[in-house]
Amino acid sequence: MKSMTGFGIAELNTESGVSLKVNIVSYNKKQLDIRVLLPKELLLFEHITRKFLSGKISRGSVSVRISVATNAKLAEASVSFNKSAANAYLKKSRELCTEFDISGELNINTLVTLPGVIEEPDIEHFVDEDIMMSVINSALEKLLQMRKNEGEALKKDIASRLITLSEIVNKIEPEADTIPQQQHKRLMDNLRSAGLDLNINDERVMKEIIIFSDRYDISEEITRLRSHFIQFRELMEKDGPVGRSLEFLVQELQREINTLGNKAIHSKVSPGVVQFKTELEKIREQVQNVE
Repeated sequence: MKSMTGFGIAELNTESGVSLKVNIVSYNKKQLDIRVLLPKELLLFEHITRKFLSGKISRGSVSVRISVATNAKLAEASVSFNKSAANAYLKKSRELCTEFDISGELNINTLVTLPGVIEEPDIEHFVDEDIMMSVINSALEKLLQMRKNEGEALKKDIASRLITLSEIVNKIEPEADTIPQQQHKRLMDNLRSAGLDLNINDERVMKEIIIFSDRYDISEEITRLRSHFIQFRELMEKDGPVGRSLEFLVQELQREINTLGNKAIHSKVSPGVVQFKTELEKIREQVQNVE
């Protein structure tokens, strides 16, 4: 079981003098949402980066930021001036000065900032898919390890709360078991108090009384709750994504305890139902962090 929260950072210095840094951060989200932020020199790797990550992560909001830099040696060997472009800018600026009768001259500080005057190294020639995937995978492994560690912490917390829920059910069950008999007795007393002449040996009368008493029987809800506890624990031991399945089980637990509470309205049962719902809400919050 893994969490959806984590981060991973990796850096790689290539022999050619290019440095790559990858930062991957993930947060909670019901669906998978991957955002890749790349410098323009590396935009061609956006698709393969997204595809690679979607094969490793199934759920969460994932943000990938990749930066690139060149060392001084590569920059010195690769950066050059486009003299033709510089000359064209100078020529055109002088023509404008003559045409509009203004004075001025392009200085070097302005000239080198104009598009095309400085030709920077083409990063694509120094970074291939293998290099890119290598550094991304290094960052991803750190992210996944953190998500796994966080998942183990979540599992321990949820397992502890499941024990609490089980203990609450164990306390509720003997109290609730007496409610159908109590309701049966109360109904009979009311019928006698009303002076109704009913033959309790009449099969039809007994059938209606039994149906009335069964409305307060919570044995099915108790059985299903315990079954859901078992399923919950089994899912938490799986390696793959289980977040959605756990969320479904939380909903089922909520439904069963609501039904139980509606059936077993009793001063000795109601506090346990409230306690159960409070603890279950804490589990729901934790499950929302599970991949």
